[in-house]
Amino acid sequence: AVTKSFKWFVADSVLPGYYDDGTDNLKCAINHIAYDIFRMWLTGISAVPLPLNSLSDTTSPSSLTAGVRGGQLPLFKFKKRHETINWRRIGAIDVDRVANELDFATLQENIMSITFCNLDPEKCPYCQNPLDPTLLKFFKLAQLTIEYLLHSQEYLTSNLQMYEEKLQTSEFGNEELKKELSQLADVMKSQKEECKRRKQIISTQQLMIQSGTNNYHKV
Repeated sequence: AVTKSFKWFVADSVLPGYYDDGTDNLKCAINHIAYDIFRMWLTGISAVPLPLNSLSDTTSPSSLTAGVRGGQLPLFKFKKRHETINWRRIGAIDVDRVANELDFATLQENIMSITFCNLDPEKCPYCQNPLDPTLLKFFKLAQLTIEYLLHSQEYLTSNLQMYEEKLQTSEFGNEELKKELSQLADVMKSQKEECKRRKQIISTQQLMIQSGTNNYHKV
């Protein structure tokens, strides 16, 4: 859970001194926004159905599937951060509501901009102070973690697709085998009936031969 101590860490590390001593009133708006961004990560963002084909410029679905089918992990490379974050949009998000209502749609709408945004040049719009290096490092590690989860989901999705194709192929093969087995059963039934008919013919012929022999000896 996100604790009050973490909230004070965000406030103190981003802009030291910009809150009232002994109170929980953050005066710098960017601290609220940064705190909300971290809470979005810590309140279930990994449960969101993440978008595919967004991991790296060199990874395509075909190459990924080929890597999976070859028994090797797909190629992966962290993408450059190029998105510009919309502070006004992030500030309007009610993180508590998102967590309580499991609003995955809101997380889905913002996950790409948050994961691939570049905060290096960002400054507080009120005091123009840059972000604290430690907090910025923490933010970047969270970004890399989410991107790795995106990569893992794409890999697992490709695996699932491969096994679904194998299952469909197996089911089709099973149906063909069932048809062939049914045909062989019909042939076997026909052969048994033919064998029974021939036995009856042979038995009749034997009786006729035996009857003819007896008549011959009587004469």
